[in-house]
Amino acid sequence: MTAELHKKPKKSVALSGTAAGNTALSTVGHSGNDLHYRGYDIRDLASTCTFEEVAYLLIHGYLPNSAELEGYRQRLCGMRDIPDIVRAALERLPAATHPMDVLRTAVSVLGCALPERSDCPAAGAREIADRLVASTGRCCCTGITTPITASGLKPARMMRA
Repeated sequence: MTAELHKKPKKSVALSGTAAGNTALSTVGHSGNDLHYRGYDIRDLASTCTFEEVAYLLIHGYLPNSAELEGYRQRLCGMRDIPDIVRAALERLPAATHPMDVLRTAVSVLGCALPERSDCPAAGAREIADRLVASTGRCCCTGITTPITASGLKPARMMRA
């Protein structure tokens, strides 16, 4: 009886090999348990690239050169602030709210505060994605009383518990 309680559920293979959708952003499982972003193996990106480089790759389609990366970092810094309505909504959340719940709420309120156009062109979509990348860290830190570091970001240990 005890052995039956500890059995792992059988992995379903019914949909193996079935495409769920096509995207230029990523591929999964082409050679086993792999993940690629725009053709780059995620392990290589994780070991050699910064967060901003990977964000740039996903949003803009290629890895930036050093000048593009510096310009992108400055652009993101200028987009970090969040509207007062988003800040107010996040400050009303209980302090123990899980970070994923904070992000979900922040993105929902941000979408209401800064709605996208119905005819949003590709450049507008990239602008929205850049704004999300820039502001989500600030959203997770809203309501936390410890000061933001000189770089504008809080160390991970200061994030919501």
